[in-house]
Amino acid sequence: MKKLLLPVVIFMVFVFGSAGLRAQTTVFGPEQDCVNALTICQPLIKQPYSYKGDGYRILELLNSPACLPSPGEKNGVWYRLKAGASGKLGFTITALDASDNYDWAVFRAPLVSDAIDNACIRIKSDATLLIGCNASNLPLPTGPNDGVGEQNSAKIDVNAGETILIYISNFSGKSGFVLDLSSSSAGVVPTAPATTKAVGPVWNGCENKPGGRPGLLLPYPPTAK
Repeated sequence: MKKLLLPVVIFMVFVFGSAGLRAQTTVFGPEQDCVNALTICQPLIKQPYSYKGDGYRILELLNSPACLPSPGEKNGVWYRLKAGASGKLGFTITALDASDNYDWAVFRAPLVSDAIDNACIRIKSDATLLIGCNASNLPLPTGPNDGVGEQNSAKIDVNAGETILIYISNFSGKSGFVLDLSSSSAGVVPTAPATTKAVGPVWNGCENKPGGRPGLLLPYPPTAK
């Protein structure tokens, strides 16, 4: 009996331990809602895990002017950037798993006093706020980077002081990504530390930790949502 017990224990550790590791490969967080978008304050961001689901405020982009497949949001995350200079915004999203298919949309917030919640409500119906979008089926690096191929688009004109909202969606939902904004014009991407005020605590967008919460990895699915 004792001889049989050890293999059984090893098998259970392997099965349940592996399941636990798989659970860590997808995350969710408040930054999956537009109003809690993470602040971009560096040109290179690595998110090692794929987001899962569409956030707490569901269907933010349903029937919106964006080119993203219905329901608009899928396994995605929001970022915000306050342009430090006028020029071209360029970025490339590279999946950590080459078979993943990432899509994206970029919006210009209305020129009001940093009312991010107002912008997040209006992007669903105001086509003038959409300034870039790509939902190519090709699982290749994608972005407004002046690159060749249908998965790439032209760089985006921005003005100093404007708030830009970027939604990144993992249609496949398996791996994380690298967001490289180094192709932007000089000064467009801020490099000074910044914070994003969310509903509740203050999240530091510069941390870029899994789940968006500094030092905290949130496995999916959540116990309550």
